[in-house]
Amino acid sequence: MSKLEEISAGTTAKCVQVDISSADTIERAARDAKLVLNCTGPYRLLGEPVVKACVENGVDYLDISGEPEFIEAMELRYNEMASHSGSIVISACGFDSIPSEIGLNFLRDNFRGELQRAEAFLSVNAAKGYCGHATTWDCAVMGFGNQDALKALRSLRKAPRIEYKGKRNSTRSFGSKINVKNIRWQVTSS
Repeated sequence: MSKLEEISAGTTAKCVQVDISSADTIERAARDAKLVLNCTGPYRLLGEPVVKACVENGVDYLDISGEPEFIEAMELRYNEMASHSGSIVISACGFDSIPSEIGLNFLRDNFRGELQRAEAFLSVNAAKGYCGHATTWDCAVMGFGNQDALKALRSLRKAPRIEYKGKRNSTRSFGSKINVKNIRWQVTSS
């Protein structure tokens, strides 16, 4: 919280810490805001009340979620209401999405031909003893454990899915050690 307050110093932005277990405090905070930046997860467990309060009050919403099931469920449940209230809901404004979006935009602007597939690989060279963030771990475990729920959710979509035309690669595993030096893009053209 102190970092957000430091960043917002000298602006009209107000940082408010809200008890995520209290719908009333979420509602009050959303009602008094123009934009809510939600930084608490796992979003599948804690995010919906915040999205709901924002959409119901016509407040814009931004999060750093990288959880496809949460993102797609919120779109399915609140898109129509948001279009009526004027609320803009944007998810995935963080590490999970930014490198891939930048890479795909680069490929779109610079690749000659029809892009069929792009894969990104990442390595982390962390300091000794670094073990990551518990919420990130929880989100990954729950995401992998609930793949069937995501598939079921996607079957409810009204918009047609974009059909992949490229060669299908077999499922791959990096095993217990990922040894990739840089982000690398694999591009296949038809």
